[in-house]
Amino acid sequence: MTNKILITCATGKISNVLSPLLLKNGYKLRAFVHSQQSGKRLQETLGTQHVDEGTLEIFVGDLENKSDVKKALEGVDIVFHIGPSLHPREDSIGKIIIDESKSTGVSHFILSSVLHPVRTKLLNHRIKIVVEEYLIESRLSYTILEPGHFMQNTQIKDITDKGVMNLMYSFDELQGYLDLADYAEVTLNILQNPRHHNRATYELLGDNRTGREVAQLISQYSGKEIKCQLCQFEDLKDKIPMLKDANEYVQDGFARIMFYYNRWGLTGNNNILRFLLGREPTSVEDYIIKTLKS
Repeated sequence: MTNKILITCATGKISNVLSPLLLKNGYKLRAFVHSQQSGKRLQETLGTQHVDEGTLEIFVGDLENKSDVKKALEGVDIVFHIGPSLHPREDSIGKIIIDESKSTGVSHFILSSVLHPVRTKLLNHRIKIVVEEYLIESRLSYTILEPGHFMQNTQIKDITDKGVMNLMYSFDELQGYLDLADYAEVTLNILQNPRHHNRATYELLGDNRTGREVAQLISQYSGKEIKCQLCQFEDLKDKIPMLKDANEYVQDGFARIMFYYNRWGLTGNNNILRFLLGREPTSVEDYIIKTLKS
């Protein structure tokens, strides 16, 4: 395997699952990070042997700086772009990396978007639809992935330890869940034959469940009663890493997500994921069992 892949926002939850899988399968990675400190942590997480072998490069730069992006793309065959979560200029960042990918001759561009970007009441969805449109019109070979709510956002062991599941939205509204391991596997399958997935947009969802059903399943498989506790934004904002010292845009965006989930949820269909995996997608029940055993 000779393809070199640039992964942006390489210290986030998606990359934490995807990068080890790609390294294991012989891909060379260039990880775009925002600081030397985060780059050092990533190197330690993925293993310094990959740096020594030349299969992992850490690139420290600013995604809003065209010069940095251009340097990061040198010698890169494929881009896997993850936009910074709830960033007010995520659209301009996306346009920069798409433009520079086109000018440097990137062979394929994978955009990690979000399920149903047409739900424009959500700031993080509205901004992603702009990037999707720009990519489609770029004439690059591309694949757009639209993942649902990641199962890993539900901290199973923490919930089990405390006996409480906290949510800032209705426990009775359906939500769509996706296992990050399934997401990484789909990405690997696309990378093995990018031409086959050119101009494709995939909605990716594994299972639709209410919060109450999730709590009941955790209770069932942990053997411990789990209580459902509805919380206000102010109650939990200091306990969520991305909200600590967050600016008003981030806080407003997150508050809108909670309001939206409370009223409409974020659901979809898992047929596309089943097709891409060639097997049954991981269900919430599967994920809970797997997590409690690990």
